[in-house]
Amino acid sequence: MLALGDLQEPGANELALKWHPEGDNAGILAAGEPVNASQRFEEDELVPATLVVRVADWLQNQLFPDSTVSPTDARPVCPGHDHPLQARVLYDVAWWFCRTSNSPIRLIGES
Repeated sequence: MLALGDLQEPGANELALKWHPEGDNAGILAAGEPVNASQRFEEDELVPATLVVRVADWLQNQLFPDSTVSPTDARPVCPGHDHPLQARVLYDVAWWFCRTSNSPIRLIGES
């Protein structure tokens, strides 16, 4: 999973995630053991990167809900700042953006 690798910076955490497929283009992603949160995701045929951004955003909210409070927990870390990067689509491509400058920093999955 592209976004998950980026959320393991600067060090890896043990994360309990499970994908429950619903056909070829949809499924439910569950976090926690036992499951404490889940979300259904479906591929967007027009902009596939939208799915990557939605999963990245959901993972950030579920796995690191207080990352804006503690700079050491910001995942993925924004270079030069104490906040996490934000997932967004730019020109149909999934990117991590700086929340302060609104600048694209790197592609999701390119850590």
